[in-house]
Amino acid sequence: VYNFEMKEPLINHEDQIRIFFQSHKEIDGIFTINDMMALRVISVMKELGKIAPDDYQIIGFDGLKTSVDQSYLVSTIVQDIGMMAKESVAMILKMIKREEILEKRIVIPTYFWGDKTTKKI
Repeated sequence: VYNFEMKEPLINHEDQIRIFFQSHKEIDGIFTINDMMALRVISVMKELGKIAPDDYQIIGFDGLKTSVDQSYLVSTIVQDIGMMAKESVAMILKMIKREEILEKRIVIPTYFWGDKTTKKI
């Protein structure tokens, strides 16, 4: 298990990713902080001659789509953005009205959507 944190400011993502994976060729499973970062890793890995999910598997986090009727771009942990927005606005309105907030932590369900960049089990 490797924890790869990029140096800030976050510039030259691809160079940092390339150097890391050239140094750790044995890695065959990747989890990224979001789907955009997963797409950057996929691009670099393609340059290195590796294709997901045959050579490695990768999972993003957030459930990014380019449009409502499109599929997810990578295997991902999907968040219900609509519910997140609704609950956030409700809590902010309570704060503005100085109402008591009984639940300071709201759990919003997520789910795994695997297709393009992970193997079927």
